[in-house]
Amino acid sequence: MKPFNLPQDQPVDTGTTDVALLEQRCNVLNYITEIGTSLRLYMDTNALVQRISQAVCNALNFRHVALYLYNEGNYTVYATSGVGIEEEDYLRQHPLPEPIMTQLMHPDYRINNSYFIPAEASIWHDEQINNLFVVVEEPGKAEPIEIQPTTSDSAWQSEDLMIVPLFKSDGSLLGFLTPDSPLDDQRPTEETIGLFELFANQAAVAIEGTLLYEEVRRSSEERAVLVEIARALSLPEALRDVETVYRTIYQQVCRIMPVDVFYLTRYQSGQRVVLIDYRVEDGEECSTGEQHELPIEAMQRFEGPEQDL
Repeated sequence: MKPFNLPQDQPVDTGTTDVALLEQRCNVLNYITEIGTSLRLYMDTNALVQRISQAVCNALNFRHVALYLYNEGNYTVYATSGVGIEEEDYLRQHPLPEPIMTQLMHPDYRINNSYFIPAEASIWHDEQINNLFVVVEEPGKAEPIEIQPTTSDSAWQSEDLMIVPLFKSDGSLLGFLTPDSPLDDQRPTEETIGLFELFANQAAVAIEGTLLYEEVRRSSEERAVLVEIARALSLPEALRDVETVYRTIYQQVCRIMPVDVFYLTRYQSGQRVVLIDYRVEDGEECSTGEQHELPIEAMQRFEGPEQDL
């Protein structure tokens, strides 16, 4: 595989290009400062990544961007900007597996710490990879990438892919940005990629900080839930008013997760039945006292005297 070289900035006789570049750098720094303030606002991850994706387009003059974060072996779209509803839905339904990312982040595509996979790269002949992306042609229209002949080495092609990594503080990959369709319709130079990486570094710090804050808050809420349930179980009247205890358990569970259906059951080994003592569906308490006979396979899971499930 032959490494792909980005077009270099061309020298000019006037200071017009230098002024424009300086203005862009200042613009990027302003947005970096804005993203940095997000750490003090304690906004949730969804709001933060949406803010970052919008800032990428505004600061670096791209029409579209998708922001991916790592999630259980895949990189999933968490936010987009300038992308139609259908395109965003398509991308969310097609997360990028780690093995695919390893191919896309091949050293031959590397520029600085980022990656640029041109439309003419042979990797796009792999249908599995090809179908994980969309070409944004018009709002609301999502189409898998189709390889088309290019006309200029420096002109941005709709099938080009740019990947700007978001690194954690320990150097591992948190996620990445995929900016698309620059306003000048030119493939990025190393200078442009450098500005992206400057922005991405601050964005990664903000995202990682927000994720850690949410994890600490979630752990704190879970501990508080366990304390409240333990308190309800230890009250002197708990044995006389089990309905209140069950209701407390349900209310505390709802604090830490969405609950559509909730029930508490007991298995009676002597009768080989499961008793439903408390049940809630769609927020409404339902009649209790139902009995359900267990199949032989299920009975073998339970031994000993009556016990709660």
